[in-house]
Amino acid sequence: MRVFLTGVSCVGKTTAGRELARLLGVGFLDLDQEVERFFGSSIGRLQRKFHTMHSYRCKAARALVHLLEGPASRDCVVALPPSGLMGAYLRAVKRVGGVTVVLVDDPENILRRLLRTGTGPGRITAEREFFEGLASLCVECRSQLEPLGDGEFFDLANLDLWDAEARPIGRTMRALCAFAEETLAYKARPRDPFAGERRRLAREILAALSCSADFREPGNARPSEATCHRSS
Repeated sequence: MRVFLTGVSCVGKTTAGRELARLLGVGFLDLDQEVERFFGSSIGRLQRKFHTMHSYRCKAARALVHLLEGPASRDCVVALPPSGLMGAYLRAVKRVGGVTVVLVDDPENILRRLLRTGTGPGRITAEREFFEGLASLCVECRSQLEPLGDGEFFDLANLDLWDAEARPIGRTMRALCAFAEETLAYKARPRDPFAGERRRLAREILAALSCSADFREPGNARPSEATCHRSS
């Protein structure tokens, strides 16, 4: 079972990915780290060698292909970069298959974190719409911000990842379960070459979620109550 997480910068892919992998009992792989390990250089230095981001992605996708060919990627959660569903990255993801999940949030909620990385906030809405059109499902990661004074805010999403109303990991787990249940209930069209693979993947997701003690804790909402939507 492979789960690919993507979304705009600073939406919480690494944090949610690590926790999701722990709950599913599979490995976690961060593509940015794997790219640096594969080429023996930092992302910044690699990007400066190319005139365009398209050229960089074509080069960096070699690391993703290499990663997905290894046994460690058979069952894992992979955190993709914001461009993870574009160009050469997308071709590599489609080749092996899996569930693609886009984490989304309101621009206002991640602006402070974006400013720390130097990524322009004006791209958030356009990128969100683009990624939603490609993903298997989308998960709202909207968090509440509490003012601390002097213009500072405290992100409540960092406190309890399992809150069903505001936490990325809780919503992701429930969205995956709802996705699997819908897949198993769906009557495939005749001669659908991917129907069997989708149903196998759905059964793996439900089996993994049912083994998670955290997911069965009292007070957690039922998986099918996820706030999510299938991309069209």
